[in-house]
Amino acid sequence: MRSPNQTFGSCQAMCSSEEVDFRQKNKLIHPLESLDPTVPHKELVCDPSKMVKEYVRSAAGISYDSESNIRTMEVLSSTTDYLISLYQELKETELCLVFSFVSDRLRAVRQDIIIKNVWNAPAILILEKMIPFYLETLCLGLFKPFSSFELVLHSTQLHECFSKWLNANKKEERDPTIIISFLIFVYYDMPYDNSFYRFLNCLNDDMRSLVIRLLNAFKSCNYVRFFRLLKLLPSNSNRESAVYLIQSLRSIAVDRICIAYKCNNAKLPKSLIYSCLGYSEQDCIGLSSIDSSQVLVSDLKNVLSTYWPSTLYSYNTSN
Repeated sequence: MRSPNQTFGSCQAMCSSEEVDFRQKNKLIHPLESLDPTVPHKELVCDPSKMVKEYVRSAAGISYDSESNIRTMEVLSSTTDYLISLYQELKETELCLVFSFVSDRLRAVRQDIIIKNVWNAPAILILEKMIPFYLETLCLGLFKPFSSFELVLHSTQLHECFSKWLNANKKEERDPTIIISFLIFVYYDMPYDNSFYRFLNCLNDDMRSLVIRLLNAFKSCNYVRFFRLLKLLPSNSNRESAVYLIQSLRSIAVDRICIAYKCNNAKLPKSLIYSCLGYSEQDCIGLSSIDSSQVLVSDLKNVLSTYWPSTLYSYNTSN
C-alpha cells in the first residue's frame, strides 16, 4: 500500500492529456464529454473542457495511476462539484445517460484518493458531496427503475463512500447532515455498531433526540409516528437514507391493515392511508376507488409498487 501522500499527483485537469489522447484515439468518448452528443458514438469528438477521468479496473490492462494522471485534491473536489452539478442539470431529461456517467466518474475520483491514501478533511468533504447523490439515485433506482441502474453495484459504491467516510481521520469534523444519513442508513443492517453511537453523540441534542425517536418508532413498528418524524428530518438526503426502513415498515403496515380487514370489499378512507403511511394523493392514483375519498382494502397492496412517497419532497429543506 502506498504511504499517505497528499501531494502525490500533479494533474490539474479533470482528465489528463494522456487519457484524453488515448480515449479519443480509441473512440472511448462519452456523449457528455463530446462537442456534439447527437452524432454516432464512433464519431464523437471530445470537448477537452468536459472530459473527466474514467474509472479503470486494475485488470483492464490500462493504467492512469502515474503521478501525472493522478489529480490534486483541489481538482478532485472541483471535479466532484462539476459532476454533481451535471447530474442536477440533466436528471429530469437524461437520467440514464447522466447517472451512468456521473457514477463512473465519481468512482474514479475515489480511486485517485485511494491511490493517494490520504483521508483528511478535503477527502472527507469530497465523500460528503457524493453521498447525497448515491442516496437519491438509490431511491430512484428502487422505486422508479431505469436501465442504467444496477442495484448491487450501486449499493457497493454507496457502502464504499460510507466506509471511507467512516474510517477517515477521526479527528476531523463531519457534516451533521451526513451523520444523520449515516445513522439512519446503517441502522437497518447494523443497529448496534460502535460507530453508530460514536456519531450519534456528535449531533446536537435536538437532532440526536429526533434520530433516536425515529429509529425507536421503526423498531416498535409505529408507522404513524415514524412517518410523522420522517418529515421533520432536515434534508431530502436524510429522508432518502431511510429508504429501507420505509420499505420494511410500509410492508408491515399494509399486511396488518389487510389482516384486520379480511373482507375484500372493506373500504378505508384515503386520508387514513396518507396519514399512516406517508403517501400523497399523487402516490395513490393507481388505487381502485369506490369514490374520491375511499379505497378498497383488497387493493392496498398495489400502493407498495411505489414505496417512495413524493410527499416527502414537499417540505422546505436546505438541501
